[in-house]
Amino acid sequence: SSPVPLPPSSSSSERYPFESTADCDEWCGVIRDHIVILRQHHSDGVVEYQTIPSPPKRSDFHKEMLTYFNLERVQLESLYEEFSKKDQRFAQVAPTFPGSRIMLQDPVECVFSFICSSNNNIKRIHSMVETLCSSFGTPLGTFCGREMYQFPSLEQLSQATESQLRELGFGYRSRFIVNSVSKILENGGEKWLLNLRNCDRSEVQQSLTSLPGVGRKVASCIALFCLNRTDEIPVDTHVKQIALRDYGMKLPGKSLTDRVCDAIGDMFREKFGVYAGWAHTTLFVADVKEFKKLLPREHQRAVYKGTAPVSQKRSSKQK
Repeated sequence: SSPVPLPPSSSSSERYPFESTADCDEWCGVIRDHIVILRQHHSDGVVEYQTIPSPPKRSDFHKEMLTYFNLERVQLESLYEEFSKKDQRFAQVAPTFPGSRIMLQDPVECVFSFICSSNNNIKRIHSMVETLCSSFGTPLGTFCGREMYQFPSLEQLSQATESQLRELGFGYRSRFIVNSVSKILENGGEKWLLNLRNCDRSEVQQSLTSLPGVGRKVASCIALFCLNRTDEIPVDTHVKQIALRDYGMKLPGKSLTDRVCDAIGDMFREKFGVYAGWAHTTLFVADVKEFKKLLPREHQRAVYKGTAPVSQKRSSKQK
């Protein structure tokens, strides 16, 4: 058992790693080739887990669980305390999201989950990734009436054709999936992806954007969520809003150019250091409509529309 708050809201993928069962204290998901059930004890907050099937060496799988949840490398409570001292906005949102933890996901799963995310909504992305699993992955069994599948390997995905994927509803992403599978296999397969964990940020970005269907933001997400680039900052219009509104950044133009993305990323890195990506993710979660309503009303922020941070406008009106 390990202390990791549930629900595991720091889902690092467009595939929900864990979903609640009928029992709200129980969560079920897949890690590699195992179904994993998480249960939380309210008395001490400790989470216990069960695997289906039982691993041959439980100690080895326990080590894999610690790695997956980043429990050995990152002490979240200490990190939150450090961030809160550095930044008032983080201090405001942190108590509401104490379990916003970035998982170290399987890189193959992460890459193709984010390729599915292009111009898509969360519900449809989730459906697409589950379709990949059920169509090409290995069945692992049934839990609570739900069929569970391992995410398909590169070799399994290589059996998919563009026309087949289009029939399954992947649209123009079908070509990206087929061509990216081929490109990764040409580069050395999963080993090539894993080796990117040893590369610097710019090399990781350059390597990932060479894959069909992977632009700058998707590459940043992959780098942060599965390649140990804890200082990577995925930038979209939502993150730009946060930078303008909460941190008073002055950014040129309206487009998300490389210059703008670099400036926003550098601001987060200067403020939060080597784990800036973790701070960015918590601030992002706190600004998403679904989760923003969980914050105390005085800490909920409106959409930025002006040339000065909203908080400054409000304070001037109050005066």
